[in-house]
Amino acid sequence: MGSVLLLDGAPGAEQIRASHVKQPADQVGPLKLTHDHEMGETSVEQEKDPLKALRGFEDWVSAKEFAYVLFASADRSDIEKARRKLQILEEDGFAERRKDGTGYRATESRGGR
Repeated sequence: MGSVLLLDGAPGAEQIRASHVKQPADQVGPLKLTHDHEMGETSVEQEKDPLKALRGFEDWVSAKEFAYVLFASADRSDIEKARRKLQILEEDGFAERRKDGTGYRATESRGGR
């Protein structure tokens, strides 16, 4: 029984993505890996907590801004992932959406400001 790990990234990039495509037991990843070329070391980057990230903003935040914080990127797929995370926080009562739909902010406590 074996395992297959797919590494995806640009040559020389500091960050790559690792996905477990064949696993003998529980699936691992996808993971963000950071490689220090000088030291020859690779480390797993911890996923940011969406609620903590949202609470780090003093005012309204767009999905694009939130994507930069969570994923260090704002390509289309990351913006959509960030938007989904914001919507989940709203559904769970931890965030509110601006009336015009352009941004979100954390509520002071679950269920309201």
